[in-house]
Amino acid sequence: MLLGASVVTAATLPRIRFLNAAPGTATARVEVVSTTTGMRTGAGGESAFGEFTPYAGVPAGSVRVELVAPKLHAAVPAELAAGSSYTVIATGSGGHARLRVFRDGEPAAGTAKLRVIHAAPELGTPDVSLGGRPIAQAVAFGSSSPYITVTPGNQTLAVVSPHGNRTLASGQVSLAAGTATTAVVIGTAGEPVRVVSGQDATVTPGGPPETGLGGLASGGGRPWILILAAMGTGGALAGGLQAAARRRRTR
Repeated sequence: MLLGASVVTAATLPRIRFLNAAPGTATARVEVVSTTTGMRTGAGGESAFGEFTPYAGVPAGSVRVELVAPKLHAAVPAELAAGSSYTVIATGSGGHARLRVFRDGEPAAGTAKLRVIHAAPELGTPDVSLGGRPIAQAVAFGSSSPYITVTPGNQTLAVVSPHGNRTLASGQVSLAAGTATTAVVIGTAGEPVRVVSGQDATVTPGGPPETGLGGLASGGGRPWILILAAMGTGGALAGGLQAAARRRRTR
């Protein structure tokens, strides 16, 4: 029962992943500090430039998200809802570093969802196309487009100048049915401009459960609640059968 309760609690925690989009920074990480308890929690581990960390459970409610990296200092307050997922992105450099927190969307069965976040300050306000079709216009630095429903499959996402006459960056994104995906435009200040993407969530698990409880950190944790509940029910039934057998032998 204690194990089951702890799994339920872990499954309802907010989750955070981190993307280091601060040029010139080899690695960085974020920590989440509860403003209620002062508890400090690491979130996802180290991120090299342009690399998403795994999701990690963090405290719910009012928190302060802090950037931990050499010569970079930034923090941002946030309200984290239980059961929700968030993407935190670091941009800028030195004293101009900044953290931005984006709440991730929910997937829908049978469709693919996509949003684009602009994290390359020197690009201005570009437009974005997917498979040659415009999906967002004049995206401001540090902002996110809304999630849109797109055709599942591997497609080319292109960032183009506002008048559509020059491609600034492009990259392949894999969009599966039943998933929500975030694509982030990063670069400039000495880093090549490129598109990186990460899957936010999926309607169904992507594969069989991993050994142990590792699925909790990767979005596949909720089915473990059902598995553990079944184990508990099975254990109780087995115990009852054994007790009945002992009573029959003693008669």
